[in-house]
Amino acid sequence: MRKSAPELPVHREKEQKLDLIRQRFKRGLATYNRAAVVQLEMAETIIALLREIRPHGRFDRGLELGCGAGLLTDLLEQTFVFDHLELVDLVAECAGFHGHRRNVSFVAGDLETVKLDGRFSLIAANAALQWVEEPATLYARLAAAMSPDGVLAFSSFAPGNLGEINELAGGGLHYSSPDETISQLTPYFEVIHCFAAERRLEFASPMAVLHHLRNTGVTGVAPGRSWTRHELDEFTSGYRRCFGTPHGGVTLTYRPLFAIAVKH
Repeated sequence: MRKSAPELPVHREKEQKLDLIRQRFKRGLATYNRAAVVQLEMAETIIALLREIRPHGRFDRGLELGCGAGLLTDLLEQTFVFDHLELVDLVAECAGFHGHRRNVSFVAGDLETVKLDGRFSLIAANAALQWVEEPATLYARLAAAMSPDGVLAFSSFAPGNLGEINELAGGGLHYSSPDETISQLTPYFEVIHCFAAERRLEFASPMAVLHHLRNTGVTGVAPGRSWTRHELDEFTSGYRRCFGTPHGGVTLTYRPLFAIAVKH
């Protein structure tokens, strides 16, 4: 009898990446809401855009992808009424931030593969979809799980995000432009808004930038990279030289992207 070939690990590389992302965000949970000033502004923009097209303020079933410690969740609950709101996050420990909520359930899982049960009238995500490897495939899955005229509302990041880090260290994420995002959405949705903005923060030093990023669960550099002392010194001196401010600090630039779309 011929022996079958040994079974290879399935999606091993992706699982390793997910595990690294999971560990980073788990480590940053306690500090995320305090450090994520730009992400809070992004959540507030999502709410403002949603109110333009759903001023009555009611959804029957809602889904939030990448809920984290609840920046967007808090605003959704304060602004809209839901019969039920389902929350999904890669980090199981995020459940501890949502136990007090009514008519809310939490599922730990990868937002690209988690089972989507039911017909959602709203699917929202804040500063989460930039981690998705195949956004067009995700948009198709989300559309299939939505009710007619369901609303997809999310923020992500556009090219140029964390540009200072990428220029000096490389290894950042691939960010879709507004045009790319519109092209990926239009087979399934009518795009109401899709645009990028810019928000520049100032920090006292390059090390303060790195601490800020770590406190939000990201590093801005290639996954798994560790720096020698010499590399870190070169990074900090180059950062001050290229991105110093007249006040003696340094900049960090965010490029948030916002999209509101209605299912065809």
